[in-house]
Amino acid sequence: MNARSYLILSEDPTAHAESLLDCGADALTLDLRADNRESWGNALRFLLTARQKKNRPEIFVWIEGIEDADSCLGHLKDAPPDGVFLDRATGRPSVERLGAKLAVFEAEAGLQDGATTIVALAAQSPEAVFALGDYAGCSPRLRALAFDAQSLAESLALDPLSAPVTTAKSLLILGAAAAGIPAIDMAFRGDMPAQTRCLEARSEGFGGLGTARREEISVINKMFAKQSVFSASRSRGLT
Repeated sequence: MNARSYLILSEDPTAHAESLLDCGADALTLDLRADNRESWGNALRFLLTARQKKNRPEIFVWIEGIEDADSCLGHLKDAPPDGVFLDRATGRPSVERLGAKLAVFEAEAGLQDGATTIVALAAQSPEAVFALGDYAGCSPRLRALAFDAQSLAESLALDPLSAPVTTAKSLLILGAAAAGIPAIDMAFRGDMPAQTRCLEARSEGFGGLGTARREEISVINKMFAKQSVFSASRSRGLT
């Protein structure tokens, strides 16, 4: 089953490892981008704890880009993650390059080839937006395309609700559909209530949400688990 809820962890998760692993999220994502490189050691400890638990969410690591893959994953070979969030993906070549690095990592870690999946953050720059039709068939590792409105808005010096950003969101959803994979919304949408955010995301075509708020996980799981929620809300004019 594709993950519906991704809990994004940007701080040290080790102090609350047990509660995080039991929070109900389909996937936990450890943010290990440049600003959080000091957390690599904490990530390893968390992954070691997670691998001792039978029923646990999937664990992803969010890396800065392909250039960060070797060094980051090298720190985690004793407790490999289930997948990688690829920041600043730019179409088929970026996924294929990361896939090649993951194949080497898996061989060194004693994992089955293809065990590590990829979620591509695929519309964070104008160049990346024009590559959104390029993901179909690029790799069996590719799990989902994720949309980060804030990064694209910053690259354009525009508001996240501006027309170009909204257009990019639609193109990402179409690109994911063409590739036969879900689109994941990583735009936290300010103080919007979780249920409203879910209804809006579903109406746009997303198959799941990323959030930094643990209290939103149960709402996301519920709203994306029941197909009737979307159809019923549309019939009542709520979306």
